[in-house]
Amino acid sequence: MSLALIGTGVLCAFRSVHHWVRCELAMRRGEDLPLSRFPSVLALAVGAVSVTMVVVVASGRG
Repeated sequence: MSLALIGTGVLCAFRSVHHWVRCELAMRRGEDLPLSRFPSVLALAVGAVSVTMVVVVASGRG
């Protein structure tokens, strides 16, 4: 479980830098800022893992 959390943290860090670079370029060019679905996907994933963990703990398997 801890390795999955560390991996997710690394993924978030890389994704944030990539999005920051895209935003920086858009601002320099005077364009609209790029949209990102990553926060929504991350929130859904965290929610799904949370619900799964609650079910596992409540069922006594964890």
